[in-house]
Amino acid sequence: MAVVVTPFQAAGEEVLFRGWLVQNVGGFFARPIAGLVVSTVVSAGLFSAAHGSPDPWILLSIATLAVTACLANWRTGGLEAGIAMHVVNNVGVGVVTITYGGYTDSFVDGSTTGSPGDFFPGLVVHALAVALILWQGRRACVRRTTPVPARAAGPSVAESTPDLPDATWVAPLGR
Repeated sequence: MAVVVTPFQAAGEEVLFRGWLVQNVGGFFARPIAGLVVSTVVSAGLFSAAHGSPDPWILLSIATLAVTACLANWRTGGLEAGIAMHVVNNVGVGVVTITYGGYTDSFVDGSTTGSPGDFFPGLVVHALAVALILWQGRRACVRRTTPVPARAAGPSVAESTPDLPDATWVAPLGR
């Protein structure tokens, strides 16, 4: 059941924390890199806190996934890479934990604790995953930029062309 449900849960978290939150926070900055850095820090902090564990090693482990997902999403221009990383992470952790511990040990809650031995392997795996995504993005010539409609002195693009979808959702991070 966990293998079937986990991809939907991970996708939902990515849409919220790396889609909606990153774009809305990043939209406050004129410089794309500043928006990327600040929105990544905010996303990682809130994503870690949302899991409920006060343990610093657990918070760092979860933040590592958040930062690498932000970088992958920024580089590819979409949420798919971050969703894939999140799904593989959660299913992998779930399968290993259920195999060696038990079903309840696979969840992070207020009593979950970690150690450097838990954190550093995850850091290496996430760093390798994002390095492969960045390499493949460069190799496949994936463009980071999405054309943003020019802001005119008059009405916005969406107001002047009501038959077109609202163009304000376009990524403000200069992808």
